[in-house]
Amino acid sequence: MDVVLTDDEIVAVALERHLAWPVPFPTVATDIDHLAAAAARGRRSLIVRGLAIPTNSGVVVSADLIDTMEQAASSRCVMAWVASIEASAVLAGSSTAIYRRPSGDLIDLTSAIGIHDIRAVSTGDADAIVVALAKNVFDFGFAGPANPAIRLLIGEFGGRSLVMVSEREVQFGSWTANGFEIGLESTGWDPRLIEEAMQ
Repeated sequence: MDVVLTDDEIVAVALERHLAWPVPFPTVATDIDHLAAAAARGRRSLIVRGLAIPTNSGVVVSADLIDTMEQAASSRCVMAWVASIEASAVLAGSSTAIYRRPSGDLIDLTSAIGIHDIRAVSTGDADAIVVALAKNVFDFGFAGPANPAIRLLIGEFGGRSLVMVSEREVQFGSWTANGFEIGLESTGWDPRLIEEAMQ
């Protein structure tokens, strides 16, 4: 099922179905109070949009939407996300998550305001989207005021190693016992580095 959802709607379905959503939400903090408030907003929104119906004990979510979200939550996820190297686990802009399924990938294009465009794509198409995004950042950097700490990070969210792209620079980084560390060497543009980070 191709669908556009908000952060709140995903939180609502994830809590309803006891799903561990693998990536952070741009507009919802992870403490219980914020998640509960987001779920309440999300349930109302799903009902208004006809993606759920109210019951005495909560909501019944569309079977197609449940299937899509359960497939995403149970699949290996690789991401491209904008973040500061000082806070690499905090989204600082849009993100692209790819959920690797045997039947073909799901891609989740998420805006900085928490709108998720989720659709089925081939593995080749999903990878090409991230490579094109990385090339654009490599060629032109980021719009807005320059911030040398901002990177496009590519790899498994929370995984050990990442590829980091900024204007005219591709670097490697990893989480270690001492925090997030950037590799000393940087390379020129090579799409294979991006593709390898997504495998």
